[in-house]
Amino acid sequence: MAEEAIDHRTLAKLVESGVVRAARVISRAGGWGIIVTCGKTARPLAAQRGKARLFSKLETVAVYLREIGIPRFDVDVVDYDPERARRTRRDRAFRTGRSLRVGPRSGRSLRRKVNEPRS
Repeated sequence: MAEEAIDHRTLAKLVESGVVRAARVISRAGGWGIIVTCGKTARPLAAQRGKARLFSKLETVAVYLREIGIPRFDVDVVDYDPERARRTRRDRAFRTGRSLRVGPRSGRSLRRKVNEPRS
């Protein structure tokens, strides 16, 4: 997208002033993005670090847009792939204890079996 992205604060001000004409939710690899049209310019919603913000669920996008003051939006599912829609962060799952646990000692026995030489 060649247009400059906008952040949450800017979007909230644009909605409050009534400048936002339309919003479109588009499917992307790893989630859903938002494109906001103000006048003749369409701009993506950015995350805090400047990249396009992605939501993992369409329901989350709907709640976000409704709460910010955009009750209607279009959804573009041309590139939607349910297999790629779910983003997982194995490092985060591991730190929070939601990783796959095998055996009574949280995988130690599995690691030992993997590291043992085959007979």
